[in-house]
Amino acid sequence: MGSWLNRKWINCQKRKTQAQADLDELGIDMEVLRAEWAAQIKEQTKPLVRRSANLGNKIIEEVLALRSTLNLYKHELQKVEKMLETEQHNGAIDIVEATTSYAELQMKCNRLQLVIDQKQKNLDVDGRFNLRKLLDNKYIQTRMNALALKK
Repeated sequence: MGSWLNRKWINCQKRKTQAQADLDELGIDMEVLRAEWAAQIKEQTKPLVRRSANLGNKIIEEVLALRSTLNLYKHELQKVEKMLETEQHNGAIDIVEATTSYAELQMKCNRLQLVIDQKQKNLDVDGRFNLRKLLDNKYIQTRMNALALKK
């Protein structure tokens, strides 16, 4: 039993040194890897979506809330855009800071739009439907429960 344990220990140490060498070769910071590992654990251990009579309504409410947030971001984006256009000639603002703010808002808008599109795809509706009218829709509720079961 002792020799078996010794062989296992030596093999484990070899694999550890090889893995460490591979990580060093990639040049990725350990903090980034730890953060990614924590995000993976969080994602894989979150509870599964359960069936519910109101699941369709919850998703519709989420989409509506995300749409209003997206509209706020777009409004802020327009304000920064106007500020850049009008104040660029006067030089009263910091162009770098305003450009960075514009880029961040644009990135947030893009990410939020992707989330909205995915949720609408799960609902099996496109942008033409008024989501408020789909509240308490039996088809939507059944579809969302089927997706929960499928997952």
